Formats: sequence, structure tokens, C-alpha cells
Amino acid sequence: EFSLADIAVAPIAHRCLGFPIERPALPALEAWHERLQARPAFRNAVQA
Repeated sequence: EFSLADIAVAPIAHRCLGFPIERPALPALEAWHERLQARPAFRNAVQA
């Protein structure tokens, strides 16, 4: 499922996960981010 919460959090999470900083392992967040990046609409929005 994809919800309004995903749309609201996606830009923030995408930017934060892209920072080259040390962070604890967050397997659920990383898996969600990978699924998000697989969505064509997300890829188009990020490339815009």
C-alpha cells in the first residue's frame, strides 16, 4: 500500500538517507526507501 503519509515523508527521508553521515541500521526504513525508489512516479519527481 502507498498512502498520503508516504507522500509526505518521502522527500524528507530521501534527502536524509542521501546524506553521507553515520546512522544506525534502519532496515525497515531502508527497505521502504528501496520500494519507494522503484516507483516510476517517485523517480520522475526526484529527477525533476
